Amino acid sequence: MLFVALLGGVVYFGFRPSLSGPRPAASTSEPAAVSAEQSEQKAARQNGTRRRTVAHRAATAAVEGLMETPLNIPNAPIPAAEQKLPPPFPSDRDLVRGMARSRLRVLYGPPSLRVSATRDGRLVERYVYMRPDRTSATIAHLENGAVVSAETVAQ
Repeated sequence: MLFVALLGGVVYFGFRPSLSGPRPAASTSEPAAVSAEQSEQKAARQNGTRRRTVAHRAATAAVEGLMETPLNIPNAPIPAAEQKLPPPFPSDRDLVRGMARSRLRVLYGPPSLRVSATRDGRLVERYVYMRPDRTSATIAHLENGAVVSAETVAQ
């Protein structure tokens, strides 16, 4: 019984015999020379603060030097082939009865205003295309994804 109690105490207090053999005694000779960077790191660990190392300071200075130099990028005009022109403005004559919604959007782009509702189980939409100068607008009436009628209004 006493053996079990002692064994329990050994396990409880976490006593473990060393597997690597006895530890060597501490050296009484003078410590090796420590570099300035290592002493800075050691002091930073003891103080609980981070100090920048010499390598970190050099890298930061190099990056800051790059950020101060101006970039010489020429302001060349965009070639005409890469410029995207806005879609043409539709008139009521351009929007024929029965034209599909997808065809309308491919030819004339997204509308300036779009209103959707359901009426008697059908999807009813109004697409409003306005000129950039707001002088006229074309309103397309769609039912179930097809143009039913269109009108152009001048302001």
